[in-house]
Amino acid sequence: MQAEKQGTFVSWWLQEAIHLQNSQAIDPEGSAAIIIQLNFAGLHSTSLAATNALFHILSYENSTVLMDELRREMASSTTDLKSDHMTWTCLDNMTLLDSVVRESLRCAPIDAAAINRSIVKDVTTPDGLHLSTGTRVCVPGYLANVDGQHYADASTFDPYRFVKSNCGIGHEKAWAVTDNFTTFGHGLNVSTVGRQGFFETRSQHNSARLYGS
Repeated sequence: MQAEKQGTFVSWWLQEAIHLQNSQAIDPEGSAAIIIQLNFAGLHSTSLAATNALFHILSYENSTVLMDELRREMASSTTDLKSDHMTWTCLDNMTLLDSVVRESLRCAPIDAAAINRSIVKDVTTPDGLHLSTGTRVCVPGYLANVDGQHYADASTFDPYRFVKSNCGIGHEKAWAVTDNFTTFGHGLNVSTVGRQGFFETRSQHNSARLYGS
């Protein structure tokens, strides 16, 4: 069995499966099952984030004004497109959409816990808590998101929060991680798919604008 080298995930997967002599992965049904699992893990979070953002937009008290502003931003950001293909530059110019998606994730994160880790060496914290090797720990990301010490009026969805000059933060990319925003983790093991996920999420919202839905 030979896997044609085409630079796609499927061809890469088959090449690796053949190299490792993984009979389950080479089998069509086994290979399809693995790819379905990877697609679910890689895409369901994006679908959830996009859906929540739409709900937040529609339930916002001035939703009509907000949608008009988003449409204008999208229209102005895509004016110079030479084809139907979206670009990073276009999406980077959509600062309000960035803020909306980031604020939606702050209010309704994909996971209530973030930065899941395993202790690799026994450690005792400054307050005397002992953690043995193998202990699973995490950060309560949602609690940080709704902490009034981190965000003013933290329980309220504010689509303009991350583009306001007086928010003390300035504009942050939706996928950026900070000490108070850990949706995609933090530190050396921060998720590398955050930017890709937001490319998909914002592209979905932009597609809705382009096709009038």
